[in-house]
Amino acid sequence: MKAHRIAQLSRLHVRLGLLFAIPLLLIGGTGVLLGFYDALRYGSAPYRLEEPVAHPVAPAALATAAQSAYPGGRLEALYLPASPERAARAKLTAVGGRQVIAFLDPATGEPFAVRDTSERDLVEWLHEVHRGAIAGIAGELVAAAAAFSLLALWLSGRPLRRQGSRRGHLHGRVGRATGAALALIALTGGVLAFAKPLRERFYPPPTASAGKVATPDPVRIISAGSRAYSGTQLERVLFPVRPGQPAALRFADGARVWVDVDGEVLRTESVLSPWLNLLYPLHSGRVLGKLGPPLMALFGVVLLFLTCSGYLLRSKRHRPR
Repeated sequence: MKAHRIAQLSRLHVRLGLLFAIPLLLIGGTGVLLGFYDALRYGSAPYRLEEPVAHPVAPAALATAAQSAYPGGRLEALYLPASPERAARAKLTAVGGRQVIAFLDPATGEPFAVRDTSERDLVEWLHEVHRGAIAGIAGELVAAAAAFSLLALWLSGRPLRRQGSRRGHLHGRVGRATGAALALIALTGGVLAFAKPLRERFYPPPTASAGKVATPDPVRIISAGSRAYSGTQLERVLFPVRPGQPAALRFADGARVWVDVDGEVLRTESVLSPWLNLLYPLHSGRVLGKLGPPLMALFGVVLLFLTCSGYLLRSKRHRPR
């Protein structure tokens, strides 16, 4: 490659790195912690139970118990435990419009703790910083742009062969060795920022037929959805909150089943179709099983190293002699 082209790529690489240094540090740092999401989220009460439950009740029974605990309220979502030591959760709008998260005993369905949805804990704060949502829409756009910049940083850095310091050699070698994986992780994260509008534009959820009953029956919905897809464990159920909206059952592998309020299956989606369902399993590493999220945390450490070492290299080059 000609010298002037190398110089142009070098300038692009350095300027992109400086422009998105702070967002990349925030994304990488929070990504390291979120790689251990299960330990952070389910490491203490009320998410973690004092005694594991070997034989939980059926998901439909949990939904019924949650509704019974808040008569007159509206059940909006049910989060099912993935392991015996975790609590089930139900998101409800109680009488008066107050939105709460009720923590349920998986063995009985009885609520044992309640939290207002407006409260934010450490894990939710980490998610907001990682996505840029802590700064609103502008923050999300900056975080997405920083994610996409990683692809340009990898491509512009590949032809470069930094000479001189040992640190420069290490920065280049690590970048070339891990750049493709980092770019893939970043691209899936950047597209995830626009997943909702993309789904509504290209693959909108089905709508209930006219004349359907507006009040959902949790037992009928969960039973129908579970029969339609048995590939893996049911993870959560999102119930309709407005007329014409179907319920959505989400499974651990990323698949979804859309069910009408009367139990009619409207659509079944696999983790590969549509491709939007694969974005989160890829980005979080859950597509690789239990070792996937810690591996993503390791890539977060690599991103922190590349960002810091790149800045130090640039500072050294421009240090007054």
